[in-house]
Amino acid sequence: MSFTGRTVYCLTQYGFYSMPMHLLQNSSYGGDHYFNGAGVTGCDGPITVTLNWVADANEDPPLSLIVSEQCSLTGWSTDSGASFTADTGLPNAQTNTNTSTNDPNPSIQKSSAYYWVKNSPGQQFTINCSPSVSASPTSPASATSVSLQYRLLTTPVEVHLKGVTLDNAGNQHILIGQGCTPELKMRMPLGGIFFDNYAWTIGGDTFKSYVAHGPTTGSYAQVSFLTGVDLKLPAPYFFWRSEDGGAPATVSATADAFVGNLRIGTVTGKATVTVWCPYYFCGYNADGVWLVQNAPGSYSLEAGNLIPGISWTGRCIPQDLFAGMAGAGLWAFIQIMHPGRWYTMDDGVRHSWYINGLLGLDTSYPYPFWEDFPVQNVVTLDNSNYGKPDDDSSHASSDTPSKGMDDTMSNVTINEEFWTYMVYRPADIGNGNQWVPLHRIHWSWAANVNRVGNFRSNNGLPLEPGPVIVTEDARCKTHPIWNRVFDAPNSPYIP
Repeated sequence: MSFTGRTVYCLTQYGFYSMPMHLLQNSSYGGDHYFNGAGVTGCDGPITVTLNWVADANEDPPLSLIVSEQCSLTGWSTDSGASFTADTGLPNAQTNTNTSTNDPNPSIQKSSAYYWVKNSPGQQFTINCSPSVSASPTSPASATSVSLQYRLLTTPVEVHLKGVTLDNAGNQHILIGQGCTPELKMRMPLGGIFFDNYAWTIGGDTFKSYVAHGPTTGSYAQVSFLTGVDLKLPAPYFFWRSEDGGAPATVSATADAFVGNLRIGTVTGKATVTVWCPYYFCGYNADGVWLVQNAPGSYSLEAGNLIPGISWTGRCIPQDLFAGMAGAGLWAFIQIMHPGRWYTMDDGVRHSWYINGLLGLDTSYPYPFWEDFPVQNVVTLDNSNYGKPDDDSSHASSDTPSKGMDDTMSNVTINEEFWTYMVYRPADIGNGNQWVPLHRIHWSWAANVNRVGNFRSNNGLPLEPGPVIVTEDARCKTHPIWNRVFDAPNSPYIP
């Protein structure tokens, strides 16, 4: 910030002389003069202030600045007939004081404060002000004094993000599933300034909350998203869920700035954060569909024989950047089922599984692992193994759906599908966390068996269409949701 201005001057019967204004100790600009004798003494502008953007860590100039201009003028004389003029040069000032006295000596004091918004200031801009103060005594035996002080303060308007992790260069990062709260703030608070009438724009795939419950607590899962009401809050709260490989997301806001009940303009701020999905692996192995004789007259249709119909293996490792967090988080499997099972008795009556055609949680939340984990089928990640190539902490689970059948049945038909999710919940670093999806495997099994005499001729042979069918094995960016739980052993069939 640099100041240039006009003069402090004195005009007497002996002539005119002047000297430049200067930078004062309180970071204001101006001058003062004391004179004995008749004549006019004063200080006046114009004053020009040039402001240059000095970046921290290569940051761009702000989108908005709050500007405060303050000007104080004083005049004093021992001449009771002295006259004064005073103009702060701030005609639109929100606050003004103006006092004068006549006893024992005439004086004047005037000050103004003007707050306004500078949008798109760029690398450099200028501000001009033309204050003036003068005193005109009439007696050659008088003493006169005038002073002028002009002070300029500016502060950028910024979006601050709570819940992020900073790298060594000061750049902001966050994991999917970690809570983020943006706030629109002034870098240097100016007393009396506040914001209202917010309008937020948040880039990336975000959500507001994810609530999931297993069989013992109502068994439902739902995801909610930011609404128009949320985007008008001073500090909305949300999570990212689907960004991959360090994707940048921009969070910006506009708001009206006020001094008291006076609106001084609209401000804009923004911040950029890099959103990360942790490193992960999710793979599967699928077998066929089999008809198996369990005992004389007792059979079952099974997805898988000797090995599971389908098994999954998962592994999850957050990036080294987040190694300072309180733990590395959790991951788990969740499976959603779309049942489809029927059987026909020898009397021709067809029976249908009462949950056919519905969508629901398969058995438990989360889905069980092969291993016995102490935290309800959830893998707790080891913070000491962040990003290490020798971290082999993979874990597995499987499913072998089946349908029993006997010699009283003339037909059994299976046609059902499953969605197996791998989900992740990062560590809570102080602003909350939520489960987010990582991967999804969509698979199905089907069979249509008619009894001809008995089923022994098909015993141990794969049935059409053959293997368990996998139609999706990919990164998933939507949450698993359900409003019921399916517990196969306790689910009846109805004719």
